[in-house]
Amino acid sequence: MRIYLRFPLKDILVFESHPSFSCNTYPVFLELRKRLPNYKMVWLVADNSPVPDGVDFTYNLNKFNLFNIFKWYWYKSCSRAFISCNRYRPMKKARDSQLSLFLSHGCKIKKTKKHNYCAGPYVDFFNVQSHFFDDITCSESEASTDQLVYLGFPRCDWLFAKNDISRQLSTIGVKGDFLIWLPTFRKNVNNLSRDVNSSKYNSMGIPLLYNEEMILDFNKFLKQLNLHVIFKPHPSQDVSTLKRISLSNIHIISDKTLANLGIQLYQVIAESKALISDYSSVFFDYLLLNRPIAVTVDDKEEWLKDEGFAYDVDSIFQKTTDHVADFGELCDFIQNVVVDVKDEKSEARQEMCKKVIIHRDGNSAKRVADFVMEKIGAK
Repeated sequence: MRIYLRFPLKDILVFESHPSFSCNTYPVFLELRKRLPNYKMVWLVADNSPVPDGVDFTYNLNKFNLFNIFKWYWYKSCSRAFISCNRYRPMKKARDSQLSLFLSHGCKIKKTKKHNYCAGPYVDFFNVQSHFFDDITCSESEASTDQLVYLGFPRCDWLFAKNDISRQLSTIGVKGDFLIWLPTFRKNVNNLSRDVNSSKYNSMGIPLLYNEEMILDFNKFLKQLNLHVIFKPHPSQDVSTLKRISLSNIHIISDKTLANLGIQLYQVIAESKALISDYSSVFFDYLLLNRPIAVTVDDKEEWLKDEGFAYDVDSIFQKTTDHVADFGELCDFIQNVVVDVKDEKSEARQEMCKKVIIHRDGNSAKRVADFVMEKIGAK
């Protein structure tokens, strides 16, 4: 493969995200595809997501094909830039003259270093939302301050756009107002060691709703209010038990569902009335919408026993979110904040947003594209 290094760099860009064609990388791809029509656009993938227009080649890490392997090494050796947000190791550049930009897939709330998320040694530049995250990014990702760039998260551009996705959502039963529930990583579908499992939700793999009866009660509560909840689990979470329950107002969506609908997760987030989450980085992004946030805290002690948190989460969440520790508090949050519109934390969220996010304008994909084009000398 080293023979490829004798050839000059070509007008090729390589992209990666998880899931494929999503997160922070996909909006940058769309922007660069528009600006650089003569470049080849290559994606490193690990699933069978529908391939969007404008992609010239995909290399699937999970499919062995000798011809594609040789072709991938050609692109890897001769591309001008690598733009990723999750799998940084396969995207490590082959030459010093190439650019490797890591957009990341979220600002840390949890510590994850022992799970080998150390992108720093593999990339040239590491994108973060603001200086608020400098110390934890350098510590957890083994990056230096010289590597940090502040371009904004391109996926957040969807939060500023007009997202006409009501037709797509109606096909999965979501008609009308909805909340988005985005839990962080918990019950692993592959039974791997990276798992936080509270005995409370062991059967369902979801906070607060520990059994089928509670889930059905929650569904009934939502139906009475004419509200829906879209539950988007972590890609590795086991929700097989939950899926077997027939529900009218709780809708479980996967990355495959989103891909088949032709929409991005952050388009769905943008149209939600409120967020339910916990220790996920989506908390920071959702501040841009300045809408109510509920944080489930029923398993905080279990998370503290693992690697713990990057910050004092109570100090971050206390003024900006509603802490919900049980089923009753969850229903109270929805009734008070979403239905009765008693949102008393708007000002605090705005202040926190200014503290943790530099760019609040919906132009992050353009900034990243400008950055890439400048570094590779593209016009």
